[in-house]
Amino acid sequence: MDISLAKETLSKYLQEKKLRVTRERFVLLEEIMHSNGHFDADELYSTLTSKGLKASRATVYNTLDLLVECG
Repeated sequence: MDISLAKETLSKYLQEKKLRVTRERFVLLEEIMHSNGHFDADELYSTLTSKGLKASRATVYNTLDLLVECG
């Protein structure tokens, strides 16, 4: 899936579910789309913090759940 299509899909899903559209969710989506291979939530959290990006561990886990739900 193209990253712009993924962002659009996530945005629509969040709006339909009346959830906040946050910068952190889209940063996580971009990081996931640019990753190669398998990763777990803790690795994703570590990658974000090493790049100086701010997202809590809970945000990482919750966003991963949202991404699975919205396809």
